[in-house]
Amino acid sequence: MSDPILKANLLDERPEDTYLDKPFHQKRIQIALGLLRDAFQASASDQRARGLDILHRPLGIELGSSAGETAAMIRDMGADIIACDAEETALATAREKYGLETKAFDVSKTFPFEDDSLDFVYAGELIEHIFDTRHFLAECNRVLKPEGTLVLTT
Repeated sequence: MSDPILKANLLDERPEDTYLDKPFHQKRIQIALGLLRDAFQASASDQRARGLDILHRPLGIELGSSAGETAAMIRDMGADIIACDAEETALATAREKYGLETKAFDVSKTFPFEDDSLDFVYAGELIEHIFDTRHFLAECNRVLKPEGTLVLTT
């Protein structure tokens, strides 16, 4: 096996590693966050072109956020983000460890956000666990502003 990231992901099964510690997943997150960064930069450029003096920080959600590690990374890129998960215990960690705003809900149901209210939705390693992906994607579309960004990884 020549790919060191794939080899490390498949062969490195240390019990102390978390999901996000695995090189394969770190690379996937890096690529996904790069997509969000590009969207944030394009939005800032558009705002400057329209002559806005104070730039609007992108507002979005991470679905399936768990303890908020990735949401904190997105926040640190200059976005306002709400960590969302069905597990309140995990969200308590997101609040306590990272100071994140959180919202508990079942992503297979209607999202508790207004239509056209978010600049981005990030759903890492989540959609493959959802039975009704059509409804899930429709909800992502509903809450996103026109020209909003949806980033999914599987």
